[in-house]
Parts: sequence; structure tokens; C-alpha cells
Amino acid sequence: MTDQQRRELLPQSSSSDIAPSPVRASGAGWQQEKWNEGQEKEWEARLRNLEQYICELLIKNQQQGVIGREAGSSR
Repeated sequence: MTDQQRRELLPQSSSSDIAPSPVRASGAGWQQEKWNEGQEKEWEARLRNLEQYICELLIKNQQQGVIGREAGSSR
């Protein structure tokens, strides 16, 4: 049996099959987890800010389009 055939027979794992890592008992592990949580919160805040900015740009773009169409139709 070739390596290719063996790979085809093995079940494919998905990200949902991967168990979360056990809670670390060491102080360094706890600090790392807290740092990771802080980073995640920071990125979520950045994402919300970008989403807000994009929405504002879309609204401005839409308003300028309406103004442009009104100016073009008044000629």
C-alpha cells in the first residue's frame, strides 16, 4: 500500500475534532492565557472600530452618490 493510499484511508480531522488544551497549572501558563485573552479583546475592539469606520464610509459614499445624481439631474 502506498503512502497516498494510506492517507486516503485515514479519516480527515476538522478543527472541531481538536480538543481544547487543558488548563495550565503553572503561573507562566496562566499569564500566557491572560495575555492571549487580552490580545483577543484588543483585536475584537480593533475589528469593531474598523466595522464602524467602514459603515461610516459606506454612508458617506451613498450620500455623495445621491448628491451627485441630484446635481446631474438638475442640469
